Amino acid sequence: MDDGKGFRYEFDADAVERVTNGVYRVKWRWGRELVNDYSTNTSRVECGEHKLVTERSVSINRALYPSDPERQVFTRDFIEGESTSFWGRKPLSADEKMRAVQFPTSGSPQSKLVRILCQNEPFFRQFHELSGEDVQRQLGCGTPRLANALMCKTDLETRELLGQLIMRVDQIEKACAVNDEQTNQVARVWLKDVETCRSAKCDLDALKMGVQGLGDDLMRAAAGQACTFVMRVTERAKDIEARDAASLRFTACLAKTIPELDDKVSPANVVAEGVYATCRGQLTPDLASSSSFASSVLPSVTSQVLRVRQESRKPAPKPATKPKAKPAEGVGSLN
Repeated sequence: MDDGKGFRYEFDADAVERVTNGVYRVKWRWGRELVNDYSTNTSRVECGEHKLVTERSVSINRALYPSDPERQVFTRDFIEGESTSFWGRKPLSADEKMRAVQFPTSGSPQSKLVRILCQNEPFFRQFHELSGEDVQRQLGCGTPRLANALMCKTDLETRELLGQLIMRVDQIEKACAVNDEQTNQVARVWLKDVETCRSAKCDLDALKMGVQGLGDDLMRAAAGQACTFVMRVTERAKDIEARDAASLRFTACLAKTIPELDDKVSPANVVAEGVYATCRGQLTPDLASSSSFASSVLPSVTSQVLRVRQESRKPAPKPATKPKAKPAEGVGSLN
């Protein structure tokens, strides 16, 4: 399996050991090329959490010290917490310990390895692609509005990614002490970005990066470190939703205020400035105080004033006249 970045991954199918329900031990190796420079890992796959825990890693680089093979080997024992090389033993660093636990994202070689080993576990499909299918249904996939939305594709990788988003969000709440309101807000913003993107350059890479960021925080939490990614994205999601809500209020205010303030005599740009001043309080504080935002919006408000004036000059449509009732067939004069 390739990761698209020049690294290749292989696993030994004959060395797979089923430890217990939903847990497997496997040997796999990875590197830019698997002859002279690579690492061989012994890892535990935990299907329930879609997690890969490396217990031992042996790295070989034959380009180093060509005449002295003993110096080419570097071993990390994550169970014992130490590394061994020609120069002796030393404790693993905090970064090394963190990278022993991986929460891979759908589409990556590590995630494919988890799928290969776990696909026959009864709960695995339910937690992943079926969960993603349920997300698609709740979002309205299958309706004309989302006919071409990327998140509505029915391929396995898309549905697994959506299911994984829900799983990682739940794991983050427990591991990083954030509440479901914050994580739900993040998920809404990410899914909205995917939904609204319609250009030829749109893909699911941004959503994958978000899910991977949550996975990286889970790695940090497992190593006793602070979660940093989720704290950044929750604040950003909060700001985005606040701006979206403010934008709706501002737009509604413009539509209501233009007819109220327009005297049909003052220049449209003067009316627009007054309307903007009246509705500015509906914006978030950063936008309300931004002169560059005001400069970018005022031409649009001026155009809106002119459109309202134009509509007001159109003659009111004449009421439709009702056709005269015809006498009932066969009924004549009584005289």
